[in-house]
Amino acid sequence: MKELSWLQKFKEIAIGWKNVVFKNEAAEQIAFTRASICADCDYNIFNTCSKCSCPLVAKMRNPDSICPMNKW
Repeated sequence: MKELSWLQKFKEIAIGWKNVVFKNEAAEQIAFTRASICADCDYNIFNTCSKCSCPLVAKMRNPDSICPMNKW
């Protein structure tokens, strides 16, 4: 899988944070499913993905985000 540039990663997380602040029901449904997967992941360190360094609260709420371990 191709690694995202810092600008792409910033945009990805910014969209996720927007969905945190302005609740989006579709994003919340996606986040709920992803959270159950991330809960048992070894790369989830204090709700941050240690593989990509993204805050999971935002990453999970961007429908276009992908897990760097291809778990979702």
